[in-house]
Amino acid sequence: MLSLTTSRFTEFDHPFAERLRRDHPDLWALGGTKRGNPSYRMWGRARRNSHPSQVHGWLKDREAWAARHQRSHRLPDIIAMIKRGICGECGMATMRRIVLAAIQKKKMAAK
Repeated sequence: MLSLTTSRFTEFDHPFAERLRRDHPDLWALGGTKRGNPSYRMWGRARRNSHPSQVHGWLKDREAWAARHQRSHRLPDIIAMIKRGICGECGMATMRRIVLAAIQKKKMAAK
């Protein structure tokens, strides 16, 4: 049975994703709200093993989506991957670095 642990794609750092969602909603929105936000909620369900029938379908869609988008280095695509709990091909450290650079740029612009 498909699960986060049997996924072909490494799971992204959930606490980092939650801080991004909570503290930087403007950047969070770059990852898409129509499908991205529901995907983030489903990722939470998958992590808690709740609603298995809904989660199984979402996991199948997540695998297909990740296969198409895992190579991107663009900030909106990185955030979309984070919303789905996917660590892209560039790796966790690079994804964090891209997001943290955007946060820093936003802080500098606010000064």
